[in-house]
Amino acid sequence: MFALILVCPFVQKRLRVFKYRSLNENRLKAPCPTDWRALFETGTPFARKYEEYFNDDYGLRDLLIRTKNSLDYRLFRKSEKVVIGRDDWLFYRSVVEDEEILLEKTCSQLCEPLYDRILRLQRVLAARGVTLVMLPCPMKNTVYPEMLPATAPRRPDPTCFDRLRRFLKNHPEIITVDPMPILQQLKGSFRVFYKTDFHWTDPAGAFVARELINTLGRLSGKGNLWDFPIEMRTEIMVTGGENASLGLLHPIVEDALLLKKDRVDMESFRKQVRVDAGFGEFFLTEEANEWTYRTKLPNTDRLLPATVMFGDSYGDAMLRAGFTAYFVQLQKFSNYDFKTRWAEIPPGTRFFIFEYIEPFLNSLLNPAMWPEELVAK
Repeated sequence: MFALILVCPFVQKRLRVFKYRSLNENRLKAPCPTDWRALFETGTPFARKYEEYFNDDYGLRDLLIRTKNSLDYRLFRKSEKVVIGRDDWLFYRSVVEDEEILLEKTCSQLCEPLYDRILRLQRVLAARGVTLVMLPCPMKNTVYPEMLPATAPRRPDPTCFDRLRRFLKNHPEIITVDPMPILQQLKGSFRVFYKTDFHWTDPAGAFVARELINTLGRLSGKGNLWDFPIEMRTEIMVTGGENASLGLLHPIVEDALLLKKDRVDMESFRKQVRVDAGFGEFFLTEEANEWTYRTKLPNTDRLLPATVMFGDSYGDAMLRAGFTAYFVQLQKFSNYDFKTRWAEIPPGTRFFIFEYIEPFLNSLLNPAMWPEELVAK
């Protein structure tokens, strides 16, 4: 039996006797090294690379990991990657225990320079005839702190995110669409974050998108523009990045809240270079969070002028809700490329939307993230 146990991984690797789902590890596994001549080099590079490959690819590896994770979850309610909250609410451990805590430790010394950069950003854009619109998105544990376990670290009150929101509120020259009060109000009616995923639900993102479009419409003298109905449906499904990171034999099933009708087909959106959405066309890049939308509607009098948006995957819910249909042109860049993409903002841009989530403030506190003209000398 001992010999059989030893040989099982080899048999599984060669014959694939057992069928099971691979782990979604959000990384590239180590490839098998092919340069055998490294065997004769100092430092054993071939042996080290082969060991990394073996550890990533031996037979039954993913099944054994899933079995171990399932035992940890069922018996001890613990996970290396995920904080398991009340009623199976999941939170990334890296966010709750690392990024948010680091933010609170560094914010007190660096928040004033950050505020100065945001003010500089508003002034530089205003000199170009561009209006800055800030869109600060809270995390799931900020909106649902009651769903965290008692062992989760607690942040100060107010948090760094709260202080930034207060700063933006005290500077009316910076247009801010604050999702926090919107989500707090909606929270009493329906779930505004997925239990097993990092993101807000699609209906919640749609309500934030509606507020954003109506705000830009009023600034443009066109009034409230949003006229799409926000209708919801519930689907029992296995979903969520945090669910995948939990790595169980049988993932948690969630009654996910979705829009009754997606106005952009995300499956074709991710696979194609050019997507026709009926009311306009998307021109995509290899970067998932970067694309350009141009309207196909002949009458643009009721549409918002050319806009640039720096953001992340939180914008996907707004995309599915159809918020791009209200723009003549909308170019989206990844906010992580802010410093390099800053120079690519096209002439004629009227609005500059800066969407970011709480942990991204760790990056914004770093001067290296900003274009040089926005950093105090």
